[in-house]
Amino acid sequence: MRMARRLRARTQLKPLVSTRKAAQTRWRFLLEMCILKLKKNAGIDFDLLREIEAATRLPLVIHGGSGIPVKVRQELARNSRVSKFNIGTELRMAFGNALRKSLADQPDKFDRIALLEPTIEPVCAATKNVISAFGKAA
Repeated sequence: MRMARRLRARTQLKPLVSTRKAAQTRWRFLLEMCILKLKKNAGIDFDLLREIEAATRLPLVIHGGSGIPVKVRQELARNSRVSKFNIGTELRMAFGNALRKSLADQPDKFDRIALLEPTIEPVCAATKNVISAFGKAA
């Protein structure tokens, strides 16, 4: 079963890396995404994204989606083949802020359930905020 999945994955990836230009385009896009994370005012190179979309039929994933503004996420969701946005940093920030507040507000508590309970609502709210932003008009 595992071998069959690996072979299928290789077959699906073959069109993406079969040509040198496609491989270079893919790596250039990954580099652009790294630069986007490092520069506050950087943007996504939509022309490069179109090249990648032309080079493969696979769905695309944005790693580091927490650093991308909502309007750009909406544009990507509506007008590209980006089908997944990783937003773990946004959720971890909501969790971390809520946990720090919980620890500060309850310095005498030691029960992990009592300390972690106040983190649930902020993480849920952050998740709802990200998901609902896709439904709003750009």
